[in-house]
Amino acid sequence: MIELLHDKYFISSEADVDGVILDASDAFCTISGYSRKELIGQNHSIVRHSDTPDSSIKKMWDTITSGKTWKGVIQNKAKNGDAYWVDSTIEPMFDADGNIVGYLSFRFDVTDRIQIKMKNKLLLAQSKQAAMGEMLAMIAHQWRQPLTTVMTILSKMKMKYDLDLLDKKSFDEDFLKAKRTVMHLSKTVDDFQEYFKEKNGTPISIRNLLVNIQNIGSPIFEANEIEFSISGRCLECKVDDRLDQVLLNLYQNATDALKENRSISRKKIILILEEEKNKMVRIAVLDNGGGIDEETLSKIFFPYFSTKSKNGSGLGLYMSKDIVETHIGGTLSAKNHENGACFEMIVPELS
Repeated sequence: MIELLHDKYFISSEADVDGVILDASDAFCTISGYSRKELIGQNHSIVRHSDTPDSSIKKMWDTITSGKTWKGVIQNKAKNGDAYWVDSTIEPMFDADGNIVGYLSFRFDVTDRIQIKMKNKLLLAQSKQAAMGEMLAMIAHQWRQPLTTVMTILSKMKMKYDLDLLDKKSFDEDFLKAKRTVMHLSKTVDDFQEYFKEKNGTPISIRNLLVNIQNIGSPIFEANEIEFSISGRCLECKVDDRLDQVLLNLYQNATDALKENRSISRKKIILILEEEKNKMVRIAVLDNGGGIDEETLSKIFFPYFSTKSKNGSGLGLYMSKDIVETHIGGTLSAKNHENGACFEMIVPELS
């Protein structure tokens, strides 16, 4: 017998032409959990794992019975049922006439390496599932206000119809508002499909960006008696069109704050724009909803942190900050002013 077969560190074995084990090293006994006495006389299939495909075994036998050396990583099963992986080399043994009389197997334990690889693969799959869950939550969060807008428009149209006040002009105006909102919902799906990709934004003037968002929010502002106003000097400056998702989220949060604070006699959402130096534009969304307490303010951009109980995903502001800072190259911050909250973005001006 070959001396290596009795090495306590080297996993090796000798088998006849049918794969029956004739001898096994100490290391083979250790990793398989079988004694040498239990292994000798048994077919090598004693350590075959059920997860090993028949096609892999057939390919191995086709190779070695043709007189060639087979190499590969294979999963085996120990006596106690545990799986282990070995990087194997199986070589045919020949007699003086060139006939195959048996096989020598040499193996290296690669279980740790394979298990790490499998763990990483599992983590990748789990991260993809988590990302999909986050994406769905983000879409739900971004759809909430537009869907409320559509419902408000439809309710208004129904009330006018019931009162016989739904003239063609009024119908056309409300229909156009609803249509714009639905188109925005469709665009939201497209935006989120590209969210995790390195997608470049498209330049849009601040004026057009605000008009688009205001068309979506105006029915909600009207229904809740919220005054919306714009002030600034750089409406023609162009910014990244991905800011529409951010602004919609900020409008929605401001609207919620104003709706919840019933002590306000005159409700407002004010958008202030100022051109900054070095081709940077400042966009600030302010409300007079009473502000945000300091503890909440310190956590407001954390993922899954929400003050809206089960009605909030905790992803809206986290996503907004990610869009502004990671994808657009700007900054998004929050603070309190005299009467409420102020969310400030500083973003690059695009040509």
